[in-house]
This record gives sequence, structure tokens and C-alpha cells, in this order.
Amino acid sequence: MQKQRISFAGCLQDLKDAQSFFKAQELSSVAFAVNGQTILPVVEWRSREASLQQAIALLQSIQDTAKIHDQAEQSLTLHQAQLTEVRHRIRYEQEAVDAFAQAQNLQWQADRILQSQPNSEQLAEAEAKLQQAINWLKTIPDGHTVSEPSQVRLVEYQDQLAKVQYQYVISHLQ
Repeated sequence: MQKQRISFAGCLQDLKDAQSFFKAQELSSVAFAVNGQTILPVVEWRSREASLQQAIALLQSIQDTAKIHDQAEQSLTLHQAQLTEVRHRIRYEQEAVDAFAQAQNLQWQADRILQSQPNSEQLAEAEAKLQQAINWLKTIPDGHTVSEPSQVRLVEYQDQLAKVQYQYVISHLQ
């Protein structure tokens, strides 16, 4: 009778481990559906990160004695590598988003300066802020959610900078 209980408990544990394995596969299926060309907002990358973390926890919970242990170990290695990649993509996307926000903020500051009749010192300050904004936009490569908007803004800010530089020259001629 004792042997049957041990056998039954082992079967239940194997079943639990198999459920954990398949649940981990299900959780991570979206995270593995991306490649190096996938462009997603940070919130989507964070969702994939959370799913991978849950999947990894499930795979780590599988007992060493489980029949599915070897498969779980292989899957765990793949999941950990994918989690590293997703975290890299989060940082990569966040850097671009932050650069875009910084550029917008600097352009907004320049706009505020230019709203009134700016003197030559204020024009120089606005010019510097626009140049900084342009420099931030130039740091954003292709492959981000803000890549296209940054190229549009780059042209706009360059036009605005040219106008400010023209005003600055005119103010010194007067």
C-alpha cells in the first residue's frame, strides 16, 4: 500500500511538473514571436518580460526527478536567453523614447523663449536649445517606435533653427 502511495504521489508530481512546463510554453509564446526587427513600445516589451519571468519561475519549479526535467532545463536556457534579449530591447527602446522626449522638451523651451519679442540674448538661448534638440533627435536610429516621428521633428526643428538664426543675424544688423 505504501509503495502505491509513493507511486501515486510521483505521478501527481510529474503531472504538476508537466503542467508547469506547458504553462511556461504558453506564457512565453508571445515573447518568442519577436525577432531583431520587431518594433514595439516599451510597455509591450515589459509585458513580454513579465511573461518570460513567469515562465522561467515555472520552469525552475520543475523537480530534478521529473520525467520532463531535461526538456525543462533546455527550455529554461532558451527562456533566460530570450529574457536577456527582451531586457536589451527595453533599454534600447527606452533610450530612444527618452531622447525623443528630451528633444521635445528643449524645443518647447525654445518656443517659450520665442513667444515674446526676444532680444539677441534670448535668440541665442533659443538657438542653443533647438540645436540641442536636433542633436538629441540625431541620436535616435531606425528601429524604434519614435524613429519616424523623430525624423519629422528633425526637419521641423532644423527649419525653426534656421529661422531663429536668421532673426539673430537681423537683430545684430539693427
